[in-house]
Amino acid sequence: MKNKKEMILPTVVLTVICLVASAALALTNQITAPLIAQAQEAAAREARLMVLPDADDFTQITDFSTENIIDVYEAKNGAGYAITATAKGYAGDLQVMIGITSEGTIADTQVMISEETPGLGSRVAEEPYRSQYRGKNASLDGVDMISGSTVSSGAFEAAVNAAFKVYAEVSGADLGLEEPADPRETMFPGVALTPIEVADAIEAYRAEDQGYLLLVAVPGYKNSQMEVFAGVDAEGKLVGVALGANSESPGVGTKVGEAEHTSKFVGKDANNVEEVDIVSGATTSSGSFMNGVKKALSLITPEMLAELEVSK
Repeated sequence: MKNKKEMILPTVVLTVICLVASAALALTNQITAPLIAQAQEAAAREARLMVLPDADDFTQITDFSTENIIDVYEAKNGAGYAITATAKGYAGDLQVMIGITSEGTIADTQVMISEETPGLGSRVAEEPYRSQYRGKNASLDGVDMISGSTVSSGAFEAAVNAAFKVYAEVSGADLGLEEPADPRETMFPGVALTPIEVADAIEAYRAEDQGYLLLVAVPGYKNSQMEVFAGVDAEGKLVGVALGANSESPGVGTKVGEAEHTSKFVGKDANNVEEVDIVSGATTSSGSFMNGVKKALSLITPEMLAELEVSK
């Protein structure tokens, strides 16, 4: 009997200790949780006042559909908006708070959460990088990347772009930015496109007797899908290329779709297209884009080109 008591007693004692400890932790959490929440809100409000110093106080806005937005606060005195946006950086998510004035320019920015590499990508949270955004409108003209930290810089810029997008949504402001042209409308201007079937192409069109327009897909950054448009004339030469749907790093990998790069492909064919240089800081995306162009060229057969000559 004694041995049974000796076995039960420690178990009872441990159970009581666990119950008391759990109750104490629950009580502590009840007391500290509101205090922590108040401290976090105070810090967030201070950050909002830092990025939009002309504001007096803020009202949260929750009715928006723009993606990659954490929260939106409107200044009660009409000074503008404090917006927190997120983007995928080099090492993880990058959260940036952006203050956008009622005139549609950036008052200031603050990095709220960053997992970027110390001394490299982490420089997006420092000066002089952030200061170049002050006073910029949605075009972000003159904003440069950090050499050696293009992914982190691109993530910061992507967060700012998302902030401007939701700013336009909630304020009704016109950012004055042109929508990207549709290659289906611009690659062969004034020429009717007739859909055709081409194996391994997402879309394919015959541009009367002028050439063909193909949309193909290739592996992009981190095995995502990159879509590439390519227009080919009756001689098998490129009349234009364009970047379609993709998951490339905004402001970095997406540069392969900018005119400065795509214009270099015009006049090239399957024999010399590889002469086009890669985009600095976007080696992987450049390679994927090149593969897309080469794939499109390979799908244009001699028989297809011969059909164009016959119809002339």
